[in-house]
Parts: sequence; structure tokens; C-alpha cells
Amino acid sequence: MESHIPIEIHAQKLSEWLTSRKHCKKDWHSHIQPIREKINVAIQDMPENNEIVQLLSGAYINYFYCKRIIEILKETEADTKNLFGSYGSQRMKDWLEIEKLYLKDNVYLAEACDLLVQNIKYHIPAVKKQIAKLQSGQTDCDKKIEDYTKSIQTCKKDLETLRKQFAIVDDNSSFKRTLIGRLCELQKVYDDVTEHVKNLKKANTYFSLFIANIQGSDINLPMLQYILNNGNTTYYEYLYGEKPSKIEEPVLTIEEDIKDTTADEEIDWGDLENLSENIDYGISLEESGIVVENVQTDGSIARGNEALTLLDNFQTKNEFMNDILELESFLSMRLLELSNETNSVLSVHSGGEINESKPEITSMLDIIKVVKQKLNDPVVQHLQQIKHSPRYLNKLESMFFQKVNNIEKMINSQIAVSNKKKELAEEYEQLVPKLKLIQQKNKQLITEIEFDISKKYKNRPVYIIGTSIFGSS
Repeated sequence: MESHIPIEIHAQKLSEWLTSRKHCKKDWHSHIQPIREKINVAIQDMPENNEIVQLLSGAYINYFYCKRIIEILKETEADTKNLFGSYGSQRMKDWLEIEKLYLKDNVYLAEACDLLVQNIKYHIPAVKKQIAKLQSGQTDCDKKIEDYTKSIQTCKKDLETLRKQFAIVDDNSSFKRTLIGRLCELQKVYDDVTEHVKNLKKANTYFSLFIANIQGSDINLPMLQYILNNGNTTYYEYLYGEKPSKIEEPVLTIEEDIKDTTADEEIDWGDLENLSENIDYGISLEESGIVVENVQTDGSIARGNEALTLLDNFQTKNEFMNDILELESFLSMRLLELSNETNSVLSVHSGGEINESKPEITSMLDIIKVVKQKLNDPVVQHLQQIKHSPRYLNKLESMFFQKVNNIEKMINSQIAVSNKKKELAEEYEQLVPKLKLIQQKNKQLITEIEFDISKKYKNRPVYIIGTSIFGSS
């Protein structure tokens, strides 16, 4: 009846179990070293056999491997067997000696159990952990590659926008020279705006009449009124009421090799540093020779800020835009009142001088919209900043080439990550079969240990439990 009761041994206590039952001695480790030395010598002289090659390839040769090698040698060395059943082959003698040493005091069983515990507690979990790390690494690489792809696309899109805005054909050409060459386009924009402003004369009159009727006082839009009457004159003419005899705008020059020089060395910007405020160039009317009352032939020269047109001068341009926005707000309010068909207390009768119909006001607003679009165009604003600030030009150039360099860096980084992922994938492909092989041999080792212990207990079923806890499967 007892022969059918299974024996269950926890893997972690297997060596202790064998020692406590006198199957193995505690000093079994001291007998292993001589055996390992003999095995290392014996494997140097082996017959050509595929199974032997497989047994010896990268595996720890334990007692059960030795038994299988002896079985193979019985076939390969059969011609050396004498009448008394012994073998004359040195190979066979070496392996039989190894088997004998293993069987003494069940050293083989102690070693096999120790190897089993090492596998399930350390080797297999370590390989599994490495595989998981490789999988995680590949996932991280995929995410980085995706992020780089998005960043590259965004950067390329931004770069293409800059190229289109500034008509940059070749990244290797002079960026500053290209932009400075486009500054002449500003005057065309100003001329176009001035032509559209002429069509706002009726709107300006309507605004003035309306305010005069409501408030009883004359309030107009001074900068808009001036440009309507005189056009986009120089700031000098606006200040002194006369045209200059000569206009001397800041001369923009550029060095041949602009990438290796500073902004101050590249361009003679005069004293144009401030973008939003009046600029004091340190030139008084007396010093410059300008006399308003008595114009001299060489005295009425517009220099520096005074040489700029009203739409090119930041201060007067802002005043003009404020007038435009005020007129737009007024017309929008009037259009809303007419759209609601209300008899607003703010309605005004202009005595037939102006028609305040909805289509007419809508047309006025359309003109204002065109004027705003032209002056607020990003390219125009960039060119204005470039004309008045060398620092801005340097910043723009730096931003452009930074995007070019960033794209190149990100592409190189993406390639590096792709190569890293490839390396991880190759290592993963090597470790997965290795893990399966270790697990397979470990299961075989468990079976052999269970079978060997079972023989010592009249073939009672023996089960080694707890192997899954340590990751043996």
C-alpha cells in the first residue's frame, strides 16, 4: 500500500532532503572537482558522432550525460571489446572511470539536484528577465522611432514654410543675402496699401461726420487722413511739411562669408536697434543741417528714421493701424445696426454726402480687411523686422539653420535607434531558443532525478514540486 503513496519533495529543499536521508554526503562538493577535471580531459578525444556533439555543445555535462555518452561509445568502440567484456579503448576507460566516481556516495545525485536548483532559482529567471528587457527595449525603440518621425515631419513642415515665405531655394546659399534682397518688396507692398487706402476716403468722411453729429466736435483719424491727402510720404515730410531734397536710408551691406562673421560686421544698419519706439540717432536739426524755415540746398536731407516712409516707420505705422482698427470697429457697429434693422439713436443723416447702406459699408470693411492682411502678412512683418534690426536677422538665420541641423540630427538619431532595435532583436532571437533549450533540459533533469530517487524507494512515485515558483517553466 505504501508503494503507491507518492513522495513529494520541494525543489528548494531537495539537497537538504537527500542529505538528511543519508543518500548524499554534505561534503559532496569536494569530490566534484576531480570528476570535472577528468571530464575536461576526456572530451578532448571523442569519436565523430552527431549526438555526442549535441550533448557537449554548451551544456554542463552531468552524470546523466556521461551515461548517454557511454551508451554511444559502446557502439563506436565495440571493436575494442575483448572476450571478457572489457574495452581496450582509452575513451571507454576514461568515461567508465568518470561514471564510477559519480556513483560513489551518490555524488551524481547531489550534483544533479544542485544543478536543478541553480537552474530554477537563477539561470532560467535571469534569461527570462533578459528576454523581457530586450522586448521592453524594442518597444522603447519603436516609440522613439515614432517620436522622431513625427518630430522630423513637423520640423520639415516648419522649414518648408520658411523656405516658401522667404523664397529660399538652396539651404547652402546665403540666407541673409536672400532676405536682404527681398527688402525691396516692402515698397511694393506699401504702394499697394496706399492705393487701397485711397478707396477709404468715403469711409473716413462718414466716420468724421458721424462723430461730429453725435459728439458735436471734430474728431478724425489723423494718420489715415494724412495718407489719404498726401500718400505714404517720408517721416521727414510728415514732421516738417516739406519734401527733403535728398533721402539717405541706412545702407544695408553684407559680407561674403556671412556665416563666419558677426551681425555687426556683416551689415551696416546705422543706429536702427529699437523696433517699437522712436529712435534717437543723436542727430539734431542743427547738426544735420536741416532748417525748416530756410531750406538749404544741402540742408533738407532726410536721414535715418526720418528717411523712412510712414508705413515703414514703426511708430507711424502703428498709428495708422490704430486708425484703421478704429474705423473698422465703427463700420462693423454700423453694419450690425443696419443688419438688425433698428432705429439706433446713434444713426446719423449725412445730408446726402454719404450712403450708409449695408452693401456700401460691407465694401468699406472689405477694403480695410485687405489693408490689414497686407500689412500683417508674416513675410512683410519679418522683412520689416529684418530691415530695422540686425539682431532679428541673426535670430532668423539661426532659427532656420537650427531646423536644418535638427532634422539631420534627428534622422541620425533615428537611424541609431533603428540599429539598436535590430541588435536587440538579434539578441532576442538568440535568447528565446536558449531559454527553451534550458527549460527542456531542466525538465529532463527533473524526470531523471525523480526516477533515480524512485528506485531507492521501491519505485514509489516521486514528484519534485515548487519548480514553477522559481520560473523553471
